[in-house]
Amino acid sequence: MRARCKCLNSILAGLLLVAAGCGGQGPPDTAPVLAAFEVITNTNRFLLDQALLQIRRGDFTTAVTSLREFERRYRLSPQQEIAVRALRHELERRLPLPATQPKLAKSPR
Repeated sequence: MRARCKCLNSILAGLLLVAAGCGGQGPPDTAPVLAAFEVITNTNRFLLDQALLQIRRGDFTTAVTSLREFERRYRLSPQQEIAVRALRHELERRLPLPATQPKLAKSPR
């Protein structure tokens, strides 16, 4: 009975390790952005909160758009600018590459 339990525990531990490795990359680190914007007005906070929510949902394309709009609309300190750009670049790196369209042959004229 004990040998059977050890065997089952080993199998379960192996399955957990495999399942943990199958998740791919974890979510992007948003802590530097949150630290850079500890003090922020409610007006500026809306786009930032929206982008962070989209990141949590895994919608990186929309989050990149929100971060670009945030950068465009508001004057950021150098620290804030670095944090937002680093996060945006991380998200862009994780986006799937656009499908390349096949080149069409030129028709003879």
